[in-house]
Amino acid sequence: MRMIFNNKLDVNNKSILITGATSGIGFATSQLLINLGCSLYVVGRNKVKLDELETLGKGKVVSLQADLRNINDIKMIIDTISKIDGFVHSAGVVNSIPLQFINHESLEIERSLNYDSFVFLTQNLVKKKKINSDGSIVSLASIAAHFGIIGSSIYCGNKAALIATSKVFAKELANKRIRVNTVSPGIVRTEMVNNAEGQHLTKDALILDEQKYPLGYGEPDDVAYCITYLLSDASKWITGQDIILDGGRTCYV
Repeated sequence: MRMIFNNKLDVNNKSILITGATSGIGFATSQLLINLGCSLYVVGRNKVKLDELETLGKGKVVSLQADLRNINDIKMIIDTISKIDGFVHSAGVVNSIPLQFINHESLEIERSLNYDSFVFLTQNLVKKKKINSDGSIVSLASIAAHFGIIGSSIYCGNKAALIATSKVFAKELANKRIRVNTVSPGIVRTEMVNNAEGQHLTKDALILDEQKYPLGYGEPDDVAYCITYLLSDASKWITGQDIILDGGRTCYV
């Protein structure tokens, strides 16, 4: 008897919402999912990049220009989308702010985008029944949640909060068969890293830092493939987990 093989890695025809879709890992993930046959709702602030994704999607991509710090924009996103199979929260910002310079505004700017928007989007997706049973929620955390990085206490705290909150959501949504996980990349060669050279870090400092990565710095696709796996049915028994992708950085003493 010939066995029928069910490829649970196949995400063709899944419908996915992606925030932060116009840069870095979010853009790479959007491109990959489009090429794999997904229908996407892509959220970002860069109209040029949103249009590029719509063109690539050939009718299967709906772009939403929004500021996730604005609760009305979050409500607009929820009202616009149809039912989805997955949600990827890739939107985020990082600023280097030492302890003595932290103020209410700096806390609010980072937290509202990195953390609050994830909570409110997830809450509304569930309340409005916009995410299907056996759906998957993936948020982009960071190995910064596991290290003390000087000047990055707000960012590190936001990412640690994403991990902890996702574990709670995983328990709360298990009865709906909705999985919730985080992905924690090390340094990935995105626009953010490229812009850091000359602004916050010297070229020599980046070279020295990369030597702490046994496999070197990552590329956006390295993270995009892991996110895609978590969106696929192949990960149906994975929830409440934080997956570290760092080229071996966390095994370096």
